[in-house]
Amino acid sequence: MSDAAPGRREATVRALVSGAVIGMALAAGNVYTTLKVSVIDGGSITAALLAFGIFGVFRRSERRPYGALENNITQTMASSAAVMSFVTGVVGPVPALALMGIHLSSVALVPFGIAVGVLGVFVASLLRRRLVVEEALPFPTGIATAGVIETIFGARHTAMRRILFLVVAAAVAGTVTWLRDAHPAAAIIPQGFMLAGTVGGVAAATLNLGVSCSPLMLATGAMVGLRATAMLCSSFFSATSGQAGHDAIHPSSFPPNPERERGKHVANRDARRPELSFLPRRLR
Repeated sequence: MSDAAPGRREATVRALVSGAVIGMALAAGNVYTTLKVSVIDGGSITAALLAFGIFGVFRRSERRPYGALENNITQTMASSAAVMSFVTGVVGPVPALALMGIHLSSVALVPFGIAVGVLGVFVASLLRRRLVVEEALPFPTGIATAGVIETIFGARHTAMRRILFLVVAAAVAGTVTWLRDAHPAAAIIPQGFMLAGTVGGVAAATLNLGVSCSPLMLATGAMVGLRATAMLCSSFFSATSGQAGHDAIHPSSFPPNPERERGKHVANRDARRPELSFLPRRLR
């Protein structure tokens, strides 16, 4: 009975602390990634692999080995923290308001995030029995994460080699980014390579058509797949074509319209005198 007890350890201090630390890193990465490419990742599998690798290094010095149930708690906490940047609006509404000149206080965002997190836990506890126990709905991300945890604890040596590959890839990506952005004036690696030529009479470089030297873009494309990447490319070409058309048909190319200018003047005058908005236009 005592041999089975360590395997049942779940919400331990090391599981909670490692989940919080990994979750902070994933949350910060999600802010950058979402603002850059509008893609968010829960990070469940990443957190499970990182936690397994961290405790796998110190496995021999531990009295109680890091178990699969603890790993599940770690990835659950880390993935919950990773998506909080999305839930609290840090990757959407808050930057949009900042672009509009409305800056929200970080002190106000912290209690808001805590309140949203507590509300989410309460709602999840109400829906768990209905969706998970009774309906037994398939959750692809949860199933995939469970499979990864079972695999890494069943084949430790193979898992450690893959985790080493993950660490090396992160180091290479960080090095490339540092060489590209640390000293922009004397960057060893350029931001990208723009295509030559024109598209519809507009220079390809003006439309930002080219190849970016970004490990983030490469990793995002590998993560979302070919179909989603093709959809993003088609959206980009549609947006750039619309912008090119807007630049080609600028309002200054049209002759002045006195009636239109008079309408703008009336609208501005009405905006300055809202107390007269109930009157007919000819009596204002």
